Amino acid sequence: MSGRPVFTQAELQAILEQELAAQRQEYEGRIGNLESDTANAFRMLNSTAQLSDTRQGKVDELKGVVRTMKMVIEDLQRVIQDSEGENVGKEQKLIEMLTHRTATCWELTTEGARLRAEIARRNVTIAELQNEITKLKGGAR
Repeated sequence: MSGRPVFTQAELQAILEQELAAQRQEYEGRIGNLESDTANAFRMLNSTAQLSDTRQGKVDELKGVVRTMKMVIEDLQRVIQDSEGENVGKEQKLIEMLTHRTATCWELTTEGARLRAEIARRNVTIAELQNEITKLKGGAR
């Protein structure tokens, strides 16, 4: 098989350059795709970061709302405790007033009974005096 080589140096060089050009185009296409994919990934990352910032903003806003609600609940609990305290104070005053009035009523009832007894005694005395007067009138005739 000695004879003419299958390819000449120039032909091999041309084939090699064609292969290299084809590979270069393929690699450049891949690089272009990678660059495009990378750009898309960065856009998605930025979009995600913006969403994350928005979500974080919403989370912070919700935390603020929760803090406000907690303060409102604490204020309401204080108002309830204060009103319960006021009611307890009012109840205590009412109990004291009712106790005083009950004692006063008892004193009045006792005084009324004593006065009725005194009136009954005086009525007896008046009746006795009338009898005496009648006797004296009858005897004076």
